[in-house]
Amino acid sequence: MGDIIKAYQFNPSKSAGLMKPIIYCSPTKESIELAVSVNYPLAKEFQKQGTAMMRTMRLENNLLTVLETLDDNPVIKEFDVLFNPAYQTDVLKALINVCRKKQFSVIWPGRYADGKLYYAEEGYKDYKVYNIEDYDITVVV
Repeated sequence: MGDIIKAYQFNPSKSAGLMKPIIYCSPTKESIELAVSVNYPLAKEFQKQGTAMMRTMRLENNLLTVLETLDDNPVIKEFDVLFNPAYQTDVLKALINVCRKKQFSVIWPGRYADGKLYYAEEGYKDYKVYNIEDYDITVVV
């Protein structure tokens, strides 16, 4: 289901209205500088909920709340707070669900290899491997 596109083949104007996240794995320095960090505003939203269970239940709403403060079709970066293992959530599914309500793209905070997205390093509690074929996303490598 997921698409993998080489950066030189990707045309952002053709992705408008797809209602699925565009995930950049090899962003340019300029695109990183233009992207909006959402870690701090997300953490502030999560502080409003007391327990990890409540934060898990409100994760998508919190992300949407933060995204609604941004311009149309933003590129976001630094959203590592979503990967907190206490939240027990599939971050890619959350990104997909929120993207249906407000379109955005992300600069992946991990690495890409062999059709998979990796977050963190093996052996850490927040380590995750996402098989791109299992998600309705477009990954630009």
